[in-house]
Amino acid sequence: MRFIAALFALLIILPLATAEVVQIHASKSHHSATTSAPLVEWFHGPDDNDIVDELEEMDMAGEINLVHWRTGAGLEGGGWPGDEANTRVIGYGIENGTGIAINGVYIDTEYPLAAIANATWSLQKIEMEIDIEIRGDFQPESIVISSDFSSNYNLSTHTQIHVFILESNARDDYGRSAHNILRDWAPNSEFSGDIGVKNNWSIELTAEHLEGAGIDLEDTAFTNRYEIMVVMTGDVDGDENTTILSFTRTSLPTHWQSAPITSLLAPVIISTVIITGIVFVILSEREREKGLPTLEGRWAVKGEKIEYTLTAGNVEVEIGDVKFTGGWKSSGKIRENKLMANSTVNGMLKVHGSGEFNLHLPISTEYLGEWMLDLRLPDPAPMD
Repeated sequence: MRFIAALFALLIILPLATAEVVQIHASKSHHSATTSAPLVEWFHGPDDNDIVDELEEMDMAGEINLVHWRTGAGLEGGGWPGDEANTRVIGYGIENGTGIAINGVYIDTEYPLAAIANATWSLQKIEMEIDIEIRGDFQPESIVISSDFSSNYNLSTHTQIHVFILESNARDDYGRSAHNILRDWAPNSEFSGDIGVKNNWSIELTAEHLEGAGIDLEDTAFTNRYEIMVVMTGDVDGDENTTILSFTRTSLPTHWQSAPITSLLAPVIISTVIITGIVFVILSEREREKGLPTLEGRWAVKGEKIEYTLTAGNVEVEIGDVKFTGGWKSSGKIRENKLMANSTVNGMLKVHGSGEFNLHLPISTEYLGEWMLDLRLPDPAPMD
């Protein structure tokens, strides 16, 4: 039984023993789109439920790429992030805090759906292979987004790469739900816009940054509930019209998407070996229990004579001489030298001594080896 306990303990600690302490908990790569549907940034305002429903349906149909900025979140409560939205509003110069931007340009209109209908799909000018890594020494802590890219154009000085992290189906503290709520926004312009220059661009969203945005990376099996958009906006070769130059949209990677098959197979193989060993030991224990005899007894005359019953298992048993420990002795012996399978022997044995009674009967079998059967009886004359 000790062996079984040791194997079971080893099985429990196996994931800790076989897990590699790595810095990358989940990763993926995604290529930018050749063309993209209009990027629609909606800034939340009063009584906008109907239009938000339509925008969400258009996003799910692939007609637009929706970013839902929850302006005024701090005032309405519920726990959705609003600081980034308020900053974006100031950047666009939106006076009343609600409205729509399409492809990086704020549209001052009372008919936002008509403005979307007039927007065209963008032909991307900059190709980017986006690498996403969820990192941390022992637990997931940060997100690193990177790309090696170059441009066949001279980019304007106001060209930026925007990283949007969205929660696909967000729910606030009041139970309200919304699609593509913006959790975090990171604009970046730390790259060269000169033609032909290869950029090794990257940005890291730290643990503190993500915690403030309400992004939970603790379980990387479910991080795909967050989406990421990497959008380059600006213009090329002196064109003053801001447009989408590169667009990538994908979910955050999960551990299961990222783990190489070899890292999954090793623990499985080791677990299988250990489980097989446990099953083998359990079956062996079961076979021993069925094969070995049992020894039972009681005081027939306290301190003078015991009555014993020896019941064989499913194998033949050879019986040795009776032994005692403590202050007991006997001039007798168990008459039978051999016990046939599935048979029973009863008998009496005269003894003399004092204290707790301990009888030991050595037996041996052809298949199970040598064993010692014990019979323990209480002190026939205990002291009060």
